[in-house]
Amino acid sequence: MTATSLARPPASLPSLAELERHQQALRRLAADDARLAAEGMAALAACEACVAGGRRVADAVRGQAQGLAEQLFGLWHVQALAALGRRGWLSGGRDDVEPVVLALRAADLVQRLAACRYVVVPPGLWRNVHALFAQVLERGWQGKRGRADALTPALCYARLSLLGLTACGSLEPAKLATLFAWVDAQAAAVAFATEGEYRRSGGFVANLASDAPPRFYDAAEPVPANALGLDLTGALAAVAARLNDNADALPVAELQLLLRLRSEWGGQARRRHLRYRRLQRHTLTVHPGFTVGWCLLGGDELAAGFEADTGADPLRWQIVDLSLSGLQLEGGDAGVEAGSVLLLGSQGGRLRCALVRRVRRQADGSALYGVEYLGKRAGAGLIRVVHSLGSQEAWQPVMILQGDGLRGSGNMLLVEGRPFQAMRTFSLTDSAGRKTIQATRLRSQTTRYQLFDYKIVAIES
Repeated sequence: MTATSLARPPASLPSLAELERHQQALRRLAADDARLAAEGMAALAACEACVAGGRRVADAVRGQAQGLAEQLFGLWHVQALAALGRRGWLSGGRDDVEPVVLALRAADLVQRLAACRYVVVPPGLWRNVHALFAQVLERGWQGKRGRADALTPALCYARLSLLGLTACGSLEPAKLATLFAWVDAQAAAVAFATEGEYRRSGGFVANLASDAPPRFYDAAEPVPANALGLDLTGALAAVAARLNDNADALPVAELQLLLRLRSEWGGQARRRHLRYRRLQRHTLTVHPGFTVGWCLLGGDELAAGFEADTGADPLRWQIVDLSLSGLQLEGGDAGVEAGSVLLLGSQGGRLRCALVRRVRRQADGSALYGVEYLGKRAGAGLIRVVHSLGSQEAWQPVMILQGDGLRGSGNMLLVEGRPFQAMRTFSLTDSAGRKTIQATRLRSQTTRYQLFDYKIVAIES
């Protein structure tokens, strides 16, 4: 798979009114209505456009599209069960396979839209998908194609499974788009088995009687009787080949995603932190956004003519639990995504910078945010690259972070973009004056920010 294979966003995106018209039209149709084919395909295309549109699509539109995809799945699921129940010489043709493929495609869109919105899939979806595919396996239709679709039930179920076993709540929008492209490209490499080595040595298994996506079973863990093994060897080989061929030339979002897929699709256990749950919920003041946080730290006072961005009113979120590296917060859905920068604390008091690592929105309108601390004390500054030929770039806002025991004792900088290069020289201005520094080590990076260590080379006059 190459970077050019990523799906391009559509030129035009469906509106809320258009999605509502599709829903109203489908409500007037029964599962056996002949008009469902044309209306259903138009609605399916609208849902696919909302997935491909990425950050251009408002969350309200994505929520409406998810409801439309759930409606499509319900209608095509009824048709698929009816087709699977037919017997006779003429059963199992393209007309019978078509509603099965469409139902699984609609379920896949439900899952993708839920991932984009950082919400869980609706209850019962995985149970219906597993039960449907179990009947497909029983009839031997997994490799057949519908009349108007190049996909097979096995390919659709593989897409659902790959996405379902990947933790999407900590992925930024750019990484989600890359993940969808990789899932589409590698679904054909997934092999299924009802019996095999996975029952003795462990592996990825789908419990066809459960309402949950496939997961990894250790060798010592008993495998359910009604289970389907998933062999991801081919998909892992493609990930490894992509990393080995040109890892240095990969976009940051794709490189970070592939390193993660190599771990998750390989069945490696994710790191877990010891958490301390609070018996009483305390509230914490949260300021979302890099620029807002930089201004609160006094950054606008360093730059003449800089227009301060204080943003909206600060948020008040509750502390759910704590760990050595961060905390989990619960609050209203403020549009905060994975990878967002937060400033924690009240203005005038001690402020601490943090990064949102995981988001899970809940049905009641609230959301859970997994937050990682970035250093201890935070301050504001301005930075620009120092070139050997004397040319100067524009000053850029930067957060200056005091190191902690987890990341080392050195100080760090959090900056937008990709300015880091080992031993690159910068000019740094803060409340104490101007100094020349060198970047020493890249700590972490997201699709928007870099966090790196630095050392002071000289104090400028």
